[in-house]
Amino acid sequence: MLIFNTIPVILFVFLFLDYKKYRLALHGNLKLIYVFIVLSSMNIVAGYFLAELRHIFLTLSDPNGTNPCSMLCPLWYSLLSRGCFGFVFSCSMPLLHFCAVLERWRATKLARKYENEDRKFGIFVVIIVMTISLLYFAFYAYIVLDDYNMEWNKMLAYNATVTNRSNLLSIYQTYFMLFILALTILGDYLLLRKNGKMRRMVLASFSNQQLNNNGYSLAENYQFHENLLAIRFILPLDIAYGLTNSIYFGLVIILRSFQPVIPFSVFLANYNLITVLQLVYISTAFVFFRRYINFNRSGRQNHLTSIPPTEQLGKKYFEQLNLQWN
Repeated sequence: MLIFNTIPVILFVFLFLDYKKYRLALHGNLKLIYVFIVLSSMNIVAGYFLAELRHIFLTLSDPNGTNPCSMLCPLWYSLLSRGCFGFVFSCSMPLLHFCAVLERWRATKLARKYENEDRKFGIFVVIIVMTISLLYFAFYAYIVLDDYNMEWNKMLAYNATVTNRSNLLSIYQTYFMLFILALTILGDYLLLRKNGKMRRMVLASFSNQQLNNNGYSLAENYQFHENLLAIRFILPLDIAYGLTNSIYFGLVIILRSFQPVIPFSVFLANYNLITVLQLVYISTAFVFFRRYINFNRSGRQNHLTSIPPTEQLGKKYFEQLNLQWN
């Protein structure tokens, strides 16, 4: 597990350096959502690191296992490492991906004036998502503490916060997140088709010089191009996220369904094995984000240098203005 935890951290460092060096030419709302997606991903990595660091510390302090009581885990530490980091992540990630799709729909509907839109929507949805995630964790922690008679310092045999009621709550939450994942993938697919269709209509209208009252809109065409560029990179990421987490959530539901009838050590070992899927996705997502940043930078440079002057959209725009004025 320590190896799977280390890889996302290394990729996160490279991603941060790429972002700091090249920046990301996205609207502030979408940029804010993606930043919180990355931070939420690192959230679960931090939780796994806390659990692994405790195991390493216990192994070094008592390599022969002469004191079994030292292996017991306090309830508060289990809630912090397994609960806070893990469950906030499990709620925030699907919702943030869904919010990214909503923001791209807004960019499509407001294509002519989207560049002048402020960041209120991005700030609003991030606050809502993080509030929902924290409230879910607070409710989950209350159930666990109630099952353990509100004993914060209760010593557990395993670093886990699984009780019958918390297990049932997690199953229902998993079903809801699967529904959000399905909506996200469907929204991405429909958005890709809609942006491609609308951009073709704008270009065809210009080519045929069949202008309506609003005329050719450089901002509108630019926004459709930006939407398509972002979606073509984010859609595979969302599909990978949907498939990976659908498998993860499905396995979690099956495993939690058998939790009352299997030994807890077997349950925990299988649960840790399943969580490797999340770490694999996080590593894949960071690779996708780095590729998007680099492609976005190089693509803009190539776009500016490879387009003949007579075909530049800016020149087309001013040609149409001259036609209208004359």
